Amino acid sequence: IGARLYAADERVRLWIAQTLIIDQWTSLDRLQTSGTIAQRAYQIWDILVEYKKEPSSLPRMNTGLSLFWSSSLNQALVPIPRFHLFSSASMGNSPLTVSVVPNYACAT
Repeated sequence: IGARLYAADERVRLWIAQTLIIDQWTSLDRLQTSGTIAQRAYQIWDILVEYKKEPSSLPRMNTGLSLFWSSSLNQALVPIPRFHLFSSASMGNSPLTVSVVPNYACAT
């Protein structure tokens, strides 16, 4: 798993399955960072991204975070397609039957 930041005043933490994979919160050594986690394919895991941009005197158009993955240590990191990301949201009157719709992003 990899993360690419666009400016030195940005910070990120990436958690997968309640395991901290990337921690660039208090200092930023580089704009591109990565971590490793052993997971099996074709399963759904919780992903939590904590992101912040520190106040800066220079306004920027390009700020943000991109997430990357690879299926093995031998392969290059590639962007995670949107259709592989699913949102989870609280639902009243649970439990309910829930349908997962790929390629739909939701920020909470």
